[in-house]
Amino acid sequence: DIHSKDIQKKSYTRWCNFHLKKGQKELKDILNDWKDGTLLNHLLQILSHKKIVFFCFFSFFSFFFFILFFR
Repeated sequence: DIHSKDIQKKSYTRWCNFHLKKGQKELKDILNDWKDGTLLNHLLQILSHKKIVFFCFFSFFSFFFFILFFR
């Protein structure tokens, strides 16, 4: 139901912000703030303790997405 989805959304947002505050970032709207991948990248770096670089390559026939982890 709607009430339980709202509780899950708030709980997940609180959990994300608990970790993101270590990098001085904040998740305000979970549906919109993940769209460009920036906050997700910060969260993954904080949780993994590694530097993460995203590379995207576009061509006429395909789309490639690479993630590199650095120590």
